Amino acid sequence: MPNPRDLFRRKFRTVVSALATGRAGPASGDRLFARAHPEQVTVTESHQFEQEISRNPSIRPVGAPTGRIEIVVPFDGADHFTRQACADVEPVLEAGGRLPRSAVIGHLAFSGHQHTDLGEVLGLDDSYGALPIEVPVTGADAPGGGRELRRDREAGVIWHEYRPRRDLLEVEPVNVRIDLLDPDTAGGTITTQDSPDFVHVSQQPNFRPYLWLRVRVTLIIPWQGGRTVPEPVVDRISLDWPTITSLHVLQVEQRGVSSENRPIIYNPVDRTIEWRNVPMKADRDNQRRDDELRFVSDDMVVSIRQPGELYRQPSLDGTVEIEIPDYLLSGMRSRLFDSLGRLTEESHRECSRLTSRVHVILGEAFARRKLKPHQHLHFDEVIPEAARIADIENALNDRGFDVAFTEKPGEGGVRRWQGRAKRTEGPETMNLIIFVEGSNHETERTVHKPGGHSYTSKLPSGELKVFMYGELPRASRAVTREMNALHAAVRDRFDRIRALR
Repeated sequence: MPNPRDLFRRKFRTVVSALATGRAGPASGDRLFARAHPEQVTVTESHQFEQEISRNPSIRPVGAPTGRIEIVVPFDGADHFTRQACADVEPVLEAGGRLPRSAVIGHLAFSGHQHTDLGEVLGLDDSYGALPIEVPVTGADAPGGGRELRRDREAGVIWHEYRPRRDLLEVEPVNVRIDLLDPDTAGGTITTQDSPDFVHVSQQPNFRPYLWLRVRVTLIIPWQGGRTVPEPVVDRISLDWPTITSLHVLQVEQRGVSSENRPIIYNPVDRTIEWRNVPMKADRDNQRRDDELRFVSDDMVVSIRQPGELYRQPSLDGTVEIEIPDYLLSGMRSRLFDSLGRLTEESHRECSRLTSRVHVILGEAFARRKLKPHQHLHFDEVIPEAARIADIENALNDRGFDVAFTEKPGEGGVRRWQGRAKRTEGPETMNLIIFVEGSNHETERTVHKPGGHSYTSKLPSGELKVFMYGELPRASRAVTREMNALHAAVRDRFDRIRALR
C-alpha cells in the first residue's frame, strides 16, 4: 500500500500538469499567488549510446533522448512554503471552498525550446515560453488545511517529460577508449604519464603477472559563443566483473591523483567494479570546429593483479556516465522567477547526462595490446656530444624512421637526450622511445717508444648509456629486430670513432 506522500505526489502531478497546459484551473484574472520558493527546480536531458571497441569499432545512439523538468515544493511553513505563503492562501482556506484552487509560486521561462516538443507538451508557444509553477491549496488533491501546509510532513513534486530532437548532434558525443596493457613498460612506470623519466627507464624491467586497463573518455558537444564553458565530469565508470573479487587486487591510478583519493568499489548487486567523479578538461588542441567543444579525461589505469578471469570472457562490458552541469544538449535554456517576478538561480539547475554502454571484445584487445621490448646499451670511451646523437639519428633514418631528439636538463655534469622515432608497419605504426645519458671523464694513454721511453698523456673521454623500448600492436619480434639493428649500426659508428683517436 503506498504511503500518503507517494499518493500525494501522483495526485499533485496530475493536477499541476493539467493547469500548466491550460486544460483546467481558474481564469487568469482569478489566479491566486503565494510567496513560496521551490526547494529544487531541475531540468535534465538524457542521452543513451552503445559502443563496441574492436577491430571494427562502432558507436550508435540507443533510443530517443529524453528530458525531464522536476520541481519540488516542501510544505514546511518556513524556508519554502513560507508563513507568508500560508497567509497569502489563508482567505481561500477560510472560505472553505471545495473547488480545486491552485496558487502560482513562480514561473519557468524557456528559450530555444524549438528543438524540443515542449511547445506542444506544455503549450509554451501560447504563453511566450513561460510555464507557471502552480501548487494546489484546496480540493481533493491539496495537502489539506493551513496546518498541513506548514507542518513539514509533505512535499509536492511536479514533473513534466519532453523529448529533444534526435538530429541535433552531428557526431556521437561520447567516445570511450579502453586499452589492455602489460605493466612491463619502462621499468613498470604508470602509463598515464606522457613519457617515463630517466630514473624509471634506467631500471631493469621485471615480469609482473598482471594487466593494466587504460581508460580515457572523450566528449564533443555543440557550442555557441557567449556562454560560460561548462565543466563536465565523468560521474561514474563501472565495469562488469566476472567474479566476486577482493579490492586488494584492483587499483585505479590517475595522473596527479593518488589511489587513496580515487577509490574503487565492488558492487555486489550489479557485479561491477566502479569509481566516480573524474573531471574532464577542454582539449583545444584537437578541437576541429568553432561550433563545438571537445573535452577529455586523464588516462585512468586499472591495475588488475589477478586477471585470470578475463581470459575466459568473450567481452568486457561497462557503463560510462557523464554529467554536464549548467548545459542542455538541445540548446534550450531556462530561467526561474519567483512569485514576485524576480530572477532567482539559487535552487535552479540544468544538466545533461550521457550514458554509454561499452563492449570491449577481449580476444581482439589481447591480440592488439602493445608489447614493449626493452634494450639497455652501454658504450665506453665515447664522449657525450651532439655529434653522437646525430649518429643515432642517422642510423634510425637509414632504417626508414622519422626521428627527433631533444636535450633534457641534466645534473652533476650528466647530459641527457630524449628521442622518439616512428615508422609505418602496414596498418600500424612502430614507435621507438630512446633515452641517452652521458658523462665526461678523462683517460690516460701511455705510448712506449724504442729505447725504453714511454709517454703518458691525459685525453678527454666519457661513457654513453642508451635506454630504449619499442611499441607495436600484436608483435614484439619486429621491434626487437629493429632495436638489434640500431644497436649494431651505432656500435659500428662508435668503434670507428674510438679507432680514430
